[in-house]
Amino acid sequence: MTATKRIPVSEPVWTSLSELKKPGQTFDGLLAEIIGNEKEEENNSDDKSDTDNDGAGCNIPSPLQQKMI
Repeated sequence: MTATKRIPVSEPVWTSLSELKKPGQTFDGLLAEIIGNEKEEENNSDDKSDTDNDGAGCNIPSPLQQKMI
């Protein structure tokens, strides 16, 4: 059995997370999806940096970061 942990968040973050959550999706599922997306983005960024020699980076905010801006 997995342990349940509580993560305190501010009201604006709670609202942003609630807006990102799909109907019937749990916050656990949403956070797992966000983590997976970030890891995938990180891997894609690592792949790009291996072939990109100009040193210029691309800093595109994730959907969650965009909601918080």
